[in-house]
Amino acid sequence: MVFFSTKSGYTLLCEPRVLSSSQSQVSPSWWRKFWALPILPRWKIFGWKLLHDALPLATILHARGLPIDPVCAFCHVEVESVSHTFRDCPVICSLWLPEALGIQWDLMQFPSFGVWFLRTISHFSSLKDWKEWLLRAMQAQTWKRYSKSTCLVFLEAKQDVRWHCLRGLPNISPTTCLIIDGAWDCSTYRAGAGWLVRELYSSEVLGGGCRAFMASPALQSELQACVWGLEFAIHRGFLKIQVYTDCAALLALFPSSGSMEISAWWLIQEMRALVHSLLVCQVQKVPCLWVTPAHWLAGWARRRQLLYFLF
Repeated sequence: MVFFSTKSGYTLLCEPRVLSSSQSQVSPSWWRKFWALPILPRWKIFGWKLLHDALPLATILHARGLPIDPVCAFCHVEVESVSHTFRDCPVICSLWLPEALGIQWDLMQFPSFGVWFLRTISHFSSLKDWKEWLLRAMQAQTWKRYSKSTCLVFLEAKQDVRWHCLRGLPNISPTTCLIIDGAWDCSTYRAGAGWLVRELYSSEVLGGGCRAFMASPALQSELQACVWGLEFAIHRGFLKIQVYTDCAALLALFPSSGSMEISAWWLIQEMRALVHSLLVCQVQKVPCLWVTPAHWLAGWARRRQLLYFLF
C-alpha cells in the first residue's frame, strides 16, 4: 500500500522526468522562435500540446484507462497516435503533398514525428510569404474536411441522379408526398430540419413539423430532416411515400457503400431501417421552389423561432 503525502508529492516533482521522444528533441532556442511566430496563441498552445503528448487522442486516452477504441476513426486500420493522426494517415498525408502545401521533402525521410514537426515549423517560419503559405494550408485542410465529412459528390451530366426507388416496385405509385429540407448556419453550427406531408396529386397538407438541433456539416441537416420526416410519416400511417428533396448529394448517398463521415453513416442506417417499414418509398430531386414550405420550417428552427413543432 502506497500513502501519498505532501512530502512524497514534492519529491516526485523534483525527480528528473523521462521526456517523450518528440519533446526531448526540442531545444530552448527552437521554442523561443516558435513562441515568437506571428500566429494565434491557440495554435502555439496546440503545437506545445502536440509535442508533449497532451492532446486527447484515442491512444493516449486508452493508455490512461479510458474505455476507448484506439483505432483511427478515418482509416480504421492503424491506431490513433500523434504521428498517424497528423501525418501518416492516408486521409491526412495527401495534405502534405508538394502540390497542396508546397513542402518539398519526402515524409519517409523523417521516421520520427518530432523531427518532422520541427522541420515543418522551421520551414514555415523561414518563409517570407508565410501568410500565403498558411492560407494555402487552411484552404487545403478545409476542402479535405468538407469533401470527407459531407461526402460531396459532383453529379456530372453523364451520371446525373434525379430519382431513386428505395422500397417497392417502380410501377407501384406512391400516394403521399414528403417534402424535406434542412438549414444550417456554418458560423454557429445551428441547424434546423423541416418536413411537410401532403397528398401527391393535390395541395392538401396532411401534416408536418420542424425541429432545431446542432449539426457539423450541411449535409447532416438534410439527412436529419429526411429521418425525422420519415418517422413522422410512418407514425401518421402513410406507407406509400415519395420524398421530395433539393439536395442532389442526398440522392447520391443511397446506393453508395463507400466511406463516409460517421454521423452521415448513422443517419443513413436509420433511414434504411425506416424505409423497410414502408410499402413504397421513392426519393426524387426537385427544384428548390418545390421544397419552399419545408425550407421555411427548417429556417425557423435554425433561427430558434421554433424549437420543436408538429401539426
